[in-house]
Amino acid sequence: MKKSLIIPAAALLLASCSDDNNTVIFGPSDLHAAGAYVVCSGNFQNQIPGSVTSFDFANSEATLNAFQSANDRVIGTSVDDAFVYGDKLFIVSTEENTIEVCDPFTLLSIKQIKTTDGFGTKGNKPRRVAGYGDKIYVTTYGDDASGYVISYNTADYSTADSFTAGSYPEGLVILPDGKMYVANSDYGNGINPSVSVLNAAAPAEAGTKITGDEIKNPFDLYYAGGKTYLLDRGSYDASWNQTGASLYEISGTTLTKKADATMAAAGADKIFICNAPFHTPVLEPTYYLFDATTGELTQLSDVKVDSPAAVGVDPTTGELFLASYKADPVTGYANYTGNGYVARYTLTGKYTSQFTCGVGPMAISFNTAAKK
Repeated sequence: MKKSLIIPAAALLLASCSDDNNTVIFGPSDLHAAGAYVVCSGNFQNQIPGSVTSFDFANSEATLNAFQSANDRVIGTSVDDAFVYGDKLFIVSTEENTIEVCDPFTLLSIKQIKTTDGFGTKGNKPRRVAGYGDKIYVTTYGDDASGYVISYNTADYSTADSFTAGSYPEGLVILPDGKMYVANSDYGNGINPSVSVLNAAAPAEAGTKITGDEIKNPFDLYYAGGKTYLLDRGSYDASWNQTGASLYEISGTTLTKKADATMAAAGADKIFICNAPFHTPVLEPTYYLFDATTGELTQLSDVKVDSPAAVGVDPTTGELFLASYKADPVTGYANYTGNGYVARYTLTGKYTSQFTCGVGPMAISFNTAAKK
């Protein structure tokens, strides 16, 4: 593996910084994903727009700039998340304050939702999306003083409810009973980070917040094996060395550390973990599979990429997807302006194949919609 450079979260906060689509899909056991979407943020400084790479499982073909090809326009300058819910694909673009509603097979845009139109400043800077019941839920930075979760009806894309979350919310997960956890990152400042616990069915309820010494930069949340987990990206020292990034199990207001982790993705009962902290000198990334039912942590020693950027788990098969920047052949460091790639692995960490994706892979989502 060549040396890689992972820019710390605090240095990327003006760009996109989503890692994966972390909402578990609760569907019939015979559900099968038709393909995957790799959300790519592009490179804002070099004026490379965001994009979506689609990958068709049937013919093992990847299509770069799939949204642009289908709609004859770029999707935005900062594409951060995507999620298939029901028979629609929802794509979040932060800087444009938009949610693109697309056909999950053709990527044709059905509706472009402007998050500030119905919610004002509460809809400013949408970040991540999840689904529950007949609604989708989106975290937003809001007016910076407060972060929010806003929701839309999936039948007609009309505005539904808003929830007060915390400082700069990122990932969220909604449990089968409607309990909603939101990771309030505090923009990586470590001053006011928290995890909000809300009720998706009761927007008027204030909810509660989980705080504590362990919570420094909460970023993602997962539900696996009937338990809730938090990915906290930790903190950075004066030399920008990242420390304390961890996966925690949440039980009430208690957090129990399960593994060192800088990114993760959850399936039904297992969590794929990547630990690649920003550090000088560069540290070798490590990969694990965590079994939420047994608590067993298994190292996947065969998993290797140049510079890990996003992770995903096919919710219907458990197949592992690991997106990476390509290493520059001269410097050996990650190339942030060229196309990336996605390596595929079995649940036990055996390499099967890979495909090219766009510039700046940031999140991986899977198409579980039923084809009409």
